[in-house]
Amino acid sequence: MEDASAKYAGDPEYRKFLIGKLKETAGRLFTEDNLLVAYTADEEGYGYLPVELKTFKNNLFKGTGKRYRYHFELKNRNEGFKTASQVNYVARCGTFAGKKGRDGRELSYTGALKVLTVILNYEYLWTNLRVKGGAYGCMSSFGQSGSGYLVSYRDPNLAATNKIYEGIPEYLRNFSVDERDMTKYVIGTISNTDTPLTPSLKGMRNVSAYLSGMRDEMVQTERNQILDVTQEDIRGWRI
Repeated sequence: MEDASAKYAGDPEYRKFLIGKLKETAGRLFTEDNLLVAYTADEEGYGYLPVELKTFKNNLFKGTGKRYRYHFELKNRNEGFKTASQVNYVARCGTFAGKKGRDGRELSYTGALKVLTVILNYEYLWTNLRVKGGAYGCMSSFGQSGSGYLVSYRDPNLAATNKIYEGIPEYLRNFSVDERDMTKYVIGTISNTDTPLTPSLKGMRNVSAYLSGMRDEMVQTERNQILDVTQEDIRGWRI
């Protein structure tokens, strides 16, 4: 298929059309009513904000106040992404929102998933993908929204890595460690949750919490669930 950008690159009318569309998009996005400011400073630094912010806002488009919402269509996809990079990633992603576990109960986010992430990243995935499989690294994560992913990178395998991912339910079915190891997993998890932060990182955390609707009581609930996690909680995450 002929590259559309190459086909139209020399067409002055197309360039004019493209510029017009970009300006139209900028006029809808970069407006005063779309502005969200996250600013972290001491009292002296904060004193500079009102004047500078007013100057910045005066250079934005006025806007109409209309919101353009994106509706994400949930469905299974079989896609491949080709890049010029020579680094191979093997990933599985999806959602557990609305799904039921082996015990028939609907799955919902809990702090136990933070502990499960540590167990997968530093035991199951690390041993099978990094140590045995030769991948440069691996990671997993499970979010409050129900989304989750398993990823390897600089991975020389594809089919073998997918089989490792598919083996996770069986690994969880047989998950059993002594109390000392379970305590280590909890300590590793809580240390990531309650890491001391610089003022800049606190500001980033706060704006992220604001945008995602995370409240202090939700953080405390997650913390309690991490501290109270049991091995049965981990085994229960078999879909």
